[in-house]
Amino acid sequence: MNRGKIRKTEGIELPNESKIKNLEEKEHYKYLGILQADNIAHTEVKRKTGSEYIRRVRKILKSKLNGGNTIQAINTWAIPIIRYTAGIIDWTQAELETLDRKTRKIMTINHAVHPHSDVDGLYLPRSSGGRGMLQVHQTVEEEKRGLEEYIKDSEEDALQMVNNAKLFNTNETKQAYKKEQVKNRAEKWKNKPLHGQYLHNISGKSDITKTWQWLKNGNLKKETEGLILAAQEQALRTNAIRAKVEKSTTNCKCRLCKEADETVDHLISCCKKIAQTDYKQRHDKVAGMIHWNICKKYKLPVAKDWWDHNIEKVQENEDVKILWDFRLQTDKHLPHNTPDITVVEKKEKQVKIINIAIPGDSRIEEKEIEKITKYKDLQIEIEKLWQKKTQIIPVVIGALGAVPKDLEEHLNNIGATEITISQLQKAALLGTAYILRRYL
Repeated sequence: MNRGKIRKTEGIELPNESKIKNLEEKEHYKYLGILQADNIAHTEVKRKTGSEYIRRVRKILKSKLNGGNTIQAINTWAIPIIRYTAGIIDWTQAELETLDRKTRKIMTINHAVHPHSDVDGLYLPRSSGGRGMLQVHQTVEEEKRGLEEYIKDSEEDALQMVNNAKLFNTNETKQAYKKEQVKNRAEKWKNKPLHGQYLHNISGKSDITKTWQWLKNGNLKKETEGLILAAQEQALRTNAIRAKVEKSTTNCKCRLCKEADETVDHLISCCKKIAQTDYKQRHDKVAGMIHWNICKKYKLPVAKDWWDHNIEKVQENEDVKILWDFRLQTDKHLPHNTPDITVVEKKEKQVKIINIAIPGDSRIEEKEIEKITKYKDLQIEIEKLWQKKTQIIPVVIGALGAVPKDLEEHLNNIGATEITISQLQKAALLGTAYILRRYL
């Protein structure tokens, strides 16, 4: 370099007789992973970094990874490409937001995100009902603050000089910034009339921590995960949305029963036309999982996996009798005398009446009370005729994954030790996803 300009030479010979090649006008060398010559090549680094980031995102989304692993792969394999340049390359807010938009667009193309799904929810932690993806713009801002903290705390002379130069003026810790972003996103998401409706519906009625357990586990396919979250956010184009929001039609009635407004809740839990077909199939999957667990508990012959379980009307040994969808005979005529599962424990002299329901998520509490009230007369009759203590146990899971506060207690009463709440959620959600795909 001569007065800030590159001076052409034939290279510099080193003592070991090797030569450092002369750089051409537009050539750069890489130092600690960053392209530079007389200065850092910001434009070139941004172009190459952005291109590599998008290439990795595309590759991840074309893979067969499930929803949770897809997001984790983006966070751990694609995002670090950008993170490494934070505080070094002069990224503008517009450039970082463009990368975020491209990411969401590629996710939409690969059916990992619904096109009308909420943006804030995508970047919230999974334990709070989001997808847990790192935002490019936020990641760079976090790293800048982290770098500033490191420089301020360092006792090295060179870093102290950097600190004195006031290159960073954020005056906020990395953790404080991150916490503030999560809080703002959560509030913004909750205050949205459509996207935040689900949060209001389950508030106070469900166990929030367990409700998001299926999402935290991330075992569903990315396409199914995106569909279920879009359904929660009212982002699907039902007739009610098309008529009342988009104004593209005047007919808001259900395409199947033609009676009620076609909302997501109506389609997945209230339509009479599919009550005995699709709803029953979903119900039987969840009930079959519980039946398999009970049979296994009492050492009755079962398949290795619950989904291969062959359900018989009556299964019995010296300890127990298990009845599936069996009409119980009583002296008094009762309108509700066919529980989903009846467990007669012979030695303990007690009967468990187990009823499974998958209602709309806003009605899980009411459905539990309804099930207990519905079979109260049957409980009294059985205690009188069989001389056995009888217990009614409702097992309720929301069609979109909401979990009642006392579900865990009910599962413990049944003795369901081989299955988890997240497995019950998964079975219910797969049934819901099938209904949504079939009719929408």
